[in-house]
Amino acid sequence: MLLALGKNNTPMAFIMPERIAKTDPFKQIAEYVGSGPMRFVKDEWVPGAKATFEKFAGYVPRQEPASWLAGGKVMLVDRIEWIIMPDPSTASAALQNGEIDWWESPLPDLVPVLRKTRTSR
Repeated sequence: MLLALGKNNTPMAFIMPERIAKTDPFKQIAEYVGSGPMRFVKDEWVPGAKATFEKFAGYVPRQEPASWLAGGKVMLVDRIEWIIMPDPSTASAALQNGEIDWWESPLPDLVPVLRKTRTSR
């Protein structure tokens, strides 16, 4: 349990309201809620391609500095779009062309190429 609570990737503990947790395990949940500084924009979700998050105006951060997964979280942007690109070559080209701003896990083989085309956007 501690491993799941202390990570931001799998295995991850998803904490949800009891009414949602009681959903039949063989049915997809239909309600997505959160309690952080961002709000999931379900209307713009394209499974496997794009997820959009907007700043949640009702969020009040804790009055302490952020420290990775703990502390007060302050949103400094109004919107985040996660573009899913499973093909590393496509992601590399998109980053080099300024079509995306950030790539979470580039392949080590592509890092030298990305360094050569670094820009100051």
